[in-house]
Amino acid sequence: MNDGEATAKEKREAEALARVLEGDESAENIPADALEVAGLLRVSGEDAGLSDERRDAILKKVFIFAEPEKRQVPWLLWLVPAGGLAAAVAIFALTLTARIGPAPLPLPDKELIEAQASVAAGNRQAVAVLRDRMRQYRREIYKTLAEHYRG
Repeated sequence: MNDGEATAKEKREAEALARVLEGDESAENIPADALEVAGLLRVSGEDAGLSDERRDAILKKVFIFAEPEKRQVPWLLWLVPAGGLAAAVAIFALTLTARIGPAPLPLPDKELIEAQASVAAGNRQAVAVLRDRMRQYRREIYKTLAEHYRG
């Protein structure tokens, strides 16, 4: 600015500033520094407080942009805790019904061990005896396992 007459640009800026100070927010081509000056002049005046209507209008505009977006939770996310709960119940039920630890297996009897030794020594006639004794021993093992793990 100079000390002489105002230029056409300065006159336009002054008019725009006057419109903004009067509350005309629709004024066009308002320079940024004019808006800053208008804001400072409004706040620094004697009646710097906002009227209730103006305050409410400003708050309404602010809350429109500040309102958080409502997020929809996909229904699949509810399956995660439900699945975890179901797994915990299943594990609890299994621990109540199952015995912990390995099943004590029956020891082979003397006849089975003698039949194995005879077959290992080359006695072909002991094969039939070994087969029968192994069948009996397997049945005992299966019976013990069934009793232990079925409860």
